[in-house]
Amino acid sequence: MYRKLWNGAHKVYLASLEKDGETYLKVGTTCYLDAMDRFRYCNDKYPISDVFKNIRICASWTVSDIKTAKEIERKILNAWGPKEFRIEKYCGGITDIRPYSAQRYAIAKYAINSLRK
Repeated sequence: MYRKLWNGAHKVYLASLEKDGETYLKVGTTCYLDAMDRFRYCNDKYPISDVFKNIRICASWTVSDIKTAKEIERKILNAWGPKEFRIEKYCGGITDIRPYSAQRYAIAKYAINSLRK
């Protein structure tokens, strides 16, 4: 059973996803204690796990509130640049996904790991 974070805390995460032999990166926020639960117990009408397989969490860190989590997510997405791919089926969280690159991975890992003070 999944557990949620306490007192409004949120987690910022970096996930790796696969689709048709290609790897993608997703940055996001969740209120779940285990960031992977965002994908396991997703109640989106079109779950991301229906489109992308082999989802794994590469980095995550808990911050005090959703506002802080969303700000970090926004900074990472801005550094990654505009969304540059389309998929045939909509799924929740799709705007936060980019094709994998070592640079994008390093940007997100650094941003999340720098929260560990």
